[in-house]
Amino acid sequence: MKTKKGTGKNNTVDITNYFVYIKYCKLEIGGSIVRQIVLYPGEDGFWIAECPSLPGCISQGETKETTIANIKEAITAYIDALEEDNLPVPGERFETLLMAV
Repeated sequence: MKTKKGTGKNNTVDITNYFVYIKYCKLEIGGSIVRQIVLYPGEDGFWIAECPSLPGCISQGETKETTIANIKEAITAYIDALEEDNLPVPGERFETLLMAV
């Protein structure tokens, strides 16, 4: 990232023409595998969360905190259902890109 220093206390970061590139790798914290979620506001005022590495794993809630708790429960249920049916659990397989346009 390119930083432009302003005068006084205001400093800005110019990310024009730069990409922030995040490639997810398998990460475990305290024995739990970390899954990335996408969190965004829905049209009805609720928050929506999706787990891209688990197709169709989506949840919602009235607040961000509730939505995060709900998607965590949905991810756990999704993985439990796959394991009960002796099906493979998909790993993280995506890349996230944030770009200025």
